[in-house]
Amino acid sequence: AERLIRTAKRMDDGIVTVAGGSHFGALPKESLCRIPELDFVIRGEGEVALTALLSSLDAGSSTTEIPGICYRTETGIQENHPGPLLHLDSVEPIWSNLDNILDIQRYASSVSAGSPRKSVYIEAGRGCPFACSFCATAPFWERRYRVKSTQCIISEMRFLYEQYRYDTFMLVHDLLTADRDFVNNFCDAVFDARLPVEWTANHRADIPLGALAAKMRSAGCLSVFMGIESASERIQKETHKGLTHRQILSTVYSLRDVGISSTCSFIIGFPSETATDVSSTLKLAGRL
Repeated sequence: AERLIRTAKRMDDGIVTVAGGSHFGALPKESLCRIPELDFVIRGEGEVALTALLSSLDAGSSTTEIPGICYRTETGIQENHPGPLLHLDSVEPIWSNLDNILDIQRYASSVSAGSPRKSVYIEAGRGCPFACSFCATAPFWERRYRVKSTQCIISEMRFLYEQYRYDTFMLVHDLLTADRDFVNNFCDAVFDARLPVEWTANHRADIPLGALAAKMRSAGCLSVFMGIESASERIQKETHKGLTHRQILSTVYSLRDVGISSTCSFIIGFPSETATDVSSTLKLAGRL
């Protein structure tokens, strides 16, 4: 990103450069100090701030009241107040508005005829209520769990299936299963929609699903993604993850038993990690 920003300014000094996301958003002032070619940083959720910034630049008006942006002034670096988080159902699906930007059919057509699935990502919501020390998600979304309405998600799935024959959906959400009631209602909505589709979601090993797991599989859930991180009980406590071996194994086995596969991720290189910790983590990964 830094190289692209510098290159853009080198090509045309009149280009306005804007950066966001977890890294720039976590260190906006440091980013502006490090990269003289960077004009603005957006902290946190970007839709409202970026839209307001573009309107301000077009009109040549002040940026002092635009929430969530950071920029240089004559007296130093100004960091504006944060803005409220979006109500996600107020954000219209983008798919039907992309005609002059990109051709989705070209992507859909790139899937080989023999492929068992045509997969695509759609956003189901944002945020995670947990506070793992190594993760940018919690501060970025203010530890707020938000989801789109089930009907909004189903409508996107229906559009992409009927228009482009996408039949497998990666539901983008930091931790969709944190709200079991939502997942239960979503499964009911999938049943009612009668769409021949499947889907994946993010999960945590210490969230008990019980009978809901079988319902998820019946509603088309193929797999879940879980961050296991480490086999070390000490590191689990240090990072405020707090998973136990019993929870991890029980969850993966119970999901397997109803036909849902688990993708488990691990982190190597925690500050206090020892060679023994790494070996234990590799052993747990192999067992899973």
